[in-house]
Amino acid sequence: MIGWATVVQAFNEIDFAILQIDRAPDGSPINPTSLNLPVINEAAGEVALGDSVYVFGYPSVGDGYLVVTQGSITSVENANLFDRRVPLWYRTDAEISPGNSGGLVVDINGRFLGLPTMVRSEERTLGRLGGILPFVAVETVLGAYAQGLIPDTVTVTLDNTSSTEICYIYIAPSNAADWGPDRLGNTGTVPPGATFTIDIEPGIYDMLLQDCSATALANLRERDFTASSHVRYPADETQQTANQSLSIKITNIEYDVAANDTGDLGFKIHTEIQAVGYRDQEIRVAVFYLNNDGSAIPCENMTEDECDPAGGLTVQSVLTPSFDDTIWDDYWFWIPYIGLPDSFTGMVNFQVVANVGPNDGTTLSNPSSPSPVTISLGSGGPTPTSDSEFSITITRMEFDVGGDRSSEEGIKTYVNFEATGYRGVPVRVALFFFWADGTPIPCGSDSYYCDPGGGLTVQEVVTPTYDSSAWTDYWMHVPYSLPRGLSGTQRAYVVANIGPDGSGTLNNPSGGFNFGACTTRRQDSHACERGG
Repeated sequence: MIGWATVVQAFNEIDFAILQIDRAPDGSPINPTSLNLPVINEAAGEVALGDSVYVFGYPSVGDGYLVVTQGSITSVENANLFDRRVPLWYRTDAEISPGNSGGLVVDINGRFLGLPTMVRSEERTLGRLGGILPFVAVETVLGAYAQGLIPDTVTVTLDNTSSTEICYIYIAPSNAADWGPDRLGNTGTVPPGATFTIDIEPGIYDMLLQDCSATALANLRERDFTASSHVRYPADETQQTANQSLSIKITNIEYDVAANDTGDLGFKIHTEIQAVGYRDQEIRVAVFYLNNDGSAIPCENMTEDECDPAGGLTVQSVLTPSFDDTIWDDYWFWIPYIGLPDSFTGMVNFQVVANVGPNDGTTLSNPSSPSPVTISLGSGGPTPTSDSEFSITITRMEFDVGGDRSSEEGIKTYVNFEATGYRGVPVRVALFFFWADGTPIPCGSDSYYCDPGGGLTVQEVVTPTYDSSAWTDYWMHVPYSLPRGLSGTQRAYVVANIGPDGSGTLNNPSGGFNFGACTTRRQDSHACERGG
């Protein structure tokens, strides 16, 4: 049912309002407590660059139908809100238009992430920028209101430090459809050296200043007037401040991760970036890949987008801070291993340096400290180190259960295994099934469960993420119907094994694990249990 709603309270600080559905489609009143609306859980944990998001709404292109668009988080911007540092803006590449602005954004698990918000950027792009207002920011504002931390009004003071007389002042919420009336009205003008004050509700506002011929002097966007503030013309026109600063530091290096459509493995450089005094001004962030002597690693295996003017390997992005003090807690850069030079084989060591600066063509001049990188590479990617080793143990079995490849009842075998020195190297894990006399149990018609000799096996390939990786309670499933031409119950055992994928024979077997093997699908679970 679609009904009508009344605005209960609006929060200009974050372009958010609480609505109450109180009328039916025909306008007749309804009892809000009888709506029985569903509840959606809030997303838990931090949102990261690259996370998938889904936007729900009714854009004009949908002809009145609910439309869902998918995208990913392209940046997470943090700032201080009522003395609490929170994410205030998620940028996304998902389509956001006037119709679905204010709708619903959920994460990949269907949990409430925030509100889609269409914002304008006429000065730079004459187009739309899609963003998400995080629910954590909404919670912060609601909490501040509940604690009485937000005043009813704040005072905005305009200092005219120019030699031009200001005759028209327009101040409107950033989400308003028009400017509204001239705030000077019949009170006169603001001569050079004079000030003008006005009391308004706390919020985010745009401000337009004009001279006496109605020519624009300054068009200030998304000014934070959640507390009493000073605006200086012309200093604020250029949005330059005396305390502008940019900083970046490398916080972590993550190996053996895929971040492109082909599934190529590579490594991520995680950074923290802070921009003070650069609201709505583009900044450039970059990572440079250097040899240990400081010389640039050549970009011979990457596109020109990953090459600096001298041919060095780099990954760069352009960001636009949304706040006077904007922080990106975890902004990452990634390149595949195959993007490194062909001469990089075996164990290689080099370093990375991050940098940040205005996106104005000048040299970036705010470098991070160098961070070392160590990777073991072969001609096709990572290779085992000299101290590599495996171990695997069968811990237990479950009977009469389905699996991920087949829902048919069968046996789950649980193993614990470790791989040391195989970071980024595909590893094969296998189970082999035998009768009590050591004869391989024959496989069925599904070749997936057959070894080259026709024995029953189940095998999977995993790729360790760390120098020493361990898996606990890793299970593999075999359906009861696979063994051919057999019936009843016989004594049997299973052996686990592990080794590099593609190496042929696996040479790291576990001990045998005895059990009673069901050779046909059975309803009696006691016929399939661990033996002595």
